Amino acid sequence: MLILTLLSIGGLIAGLLLLRTVPVVTAWPPTTSAQPSRTAERPTNRALRSSSGLQPAVRRTQKKGALDAAEKLPNSAFRSSSGLQPAVSHAQEKGASAPGSPVTSADQPFSAAYTAPETCCLRSVQRLPSITIIIPARNEATNLPPLLESLRHSAIAPSQILAVDDGSTDNTSAIAIQHGATVIASAPLPAGWTGKTWACHQGALAATGDALFFLDADTYFTPTGYTRIVEHFATLPPNTALSLLPFHRTQLWYEELSLFFNILVAMGAGGFGKLDPPHLFGQSLLIPRDLYNQAGGHHSVKREILENLHFSELIRTANGIPATLSGRGSLEMRMFPHGLTQLRESWQKAFSTGAGVTSPLVLALSIYWLAAAMLTALLLAAIHNPLWSTIATLYLLNAIQIAWYARQLGTFRWITALLYPIPLAFYFVTFAQSIWRQTRRQPVTWRGRQL
Repeated sequence: MLILTLLSIGGLIAGLLLLRTVPVVTAWPPTTSAQPSRTAERPTNRALRSSSGLQPAVRRTQKKGALDAAEKLPNSAFRSSSGLQPAVSHAQEKGASAPGSPVTSADQPFSAAYTAPETCCLRSVQRLPSITIIIPARNEATNLPPLLESLRHSAIAPSQILAVDDGSTDNTSAIAIQHGATVIASAPLPAGWTGKTWACHQGALAATGDALFFLDADTYFTPTGYTRIVEHFATLPPNTALSLLPFHRTQLWYEELSLFFNILVAMGAGGFGKLDPPHLFGQSLLIPRDLYNQAGGHHSVKREILENLHFSELIRTANGIPATLSGRGSLEMRMFPHGLTQLRESWQKAFSTGAGVTSPLVLALSIYWLAAAMLTALLLAAIHNPLWSTIATLYLLNAIQIAWYARQLGTFRWITALLYPIPLAFYFVTFAQSIWRQTRRQPVTWRGRQL
C-alpha cells in the first residue's frame, strides 16, 4: 500500500513536469523595465481601418509580378455577395496553366505555386502585417457567425477573409457571405488529401496577405482578441509561426467530459512543460507567407489527420520557430454544441493518432500521470485502507492540480475537477475505442466523411 501511495505522489510530480502555467497573449505594448512604453507609436484605429472596410491602412510592398495568376485563384473561384460562382476555372479543370505561370495542381507543393514577395513580414509596431484569414468550413453554418462577427468588430481588420466551403450540405456558403467573408467553393477532394488540408491549401493559394491565419470555424475572438494577437505577432521574430490553443467555453454537462482531452493537448502539443519544444495546435496557425512556403505548405502534410503536429517539424526544418500560447483572453472556441456523439467522434479521430507522434518521454509521463490519478481514486474507494487519510489528501491534491490546469484552458467547473474520475474514465474508454478502430482498420468518420 505504501508503494501505491508513492506512485500516486509521483503522478503529481509528473503532472508538474508536463504542464506549468500556460502563457497567454501579452497585452500591447510590452511593459518591462528594459523596454520603455511605446504607446505614442501605437497606430490609431482610424489609421488601421481604411474607409473601404476590411483593408489595413498599411499595405504590404510587393515585388511587381510576384503574385502571379497561380497565387490567386481567378475571380470565378470566389463566391461574392453578387452570386455563387464555381470554384475552379476552365483552365484549372483541364489541368492547364498559363504560359510561364507556376503550377497549382494538387500534386505540386505550395512552393511551386508561390513566389515570395520582396518584402515580407516586417515585424514592428509601426507596421503590422496584412493578414489573410483562412477558414476551412464543412457544414459550419452554425459555427461561422460568432467567428466572422468577432472579426467584423475588431479594431484592426484583416486584409482578407476566406472561407473554403469543403462540400457543405448546409448553408455554410450563404452564411459566410452574409457575414462578410469571401467564399471559395472547394474543388473535389483529390486522392491522398484530407478534407482540411485540401481546403487550407486552396485558401493559401487564394490569399493575398503577408501572413496567413488559419482558423477552425468553431473558434472566435474576444472583443480585443484579434487586435492583441496581431500586435503580439508583430513583436515576434519574422520566422515565427504562432499557434494558439483556444480557450474552451463549455455550456452543457457533456462538454465537461472534454476535460482530460484538453489538458493532454496542452501537455503534448503546447510545449508548456519542461520536457518538449512547442508544436502547433490544429485550431489556429498564424504564419508568414514565406515561411509557410518554405515549409512546404499544406501540400507537405496533405495525408495527415493531425497535420499541425507534422507541420511543426517542417517549420523547424525551414529554420522557423513554432510558438504556442493559450487563447485565454483572446481566442475562444465552443467545440461540441451538437451532442455527445460529436464530442466522442472528434476526440476519437485525434487522440490515437496524436499518441503516435508525441515525444516518447511526454507520452510515458502522460500515461503515468493519468494512471496515478485513477489509482488514487481507486485507493480512496478502499474504505479499510490504513492510509485512507493520506490517500484522501492525495486525491484532493490531484483534484486541485487538475482544476488549476482546467481553469487555464477553459471554463470547466470546479465540481468536474473534484469528480475527475468520471471524465477520466470517459477519456480511457474513448481512447480505447480509437485504438480498437485503428487495430481493426475501421475508418474514422467526421462530418459525414471517412478520414
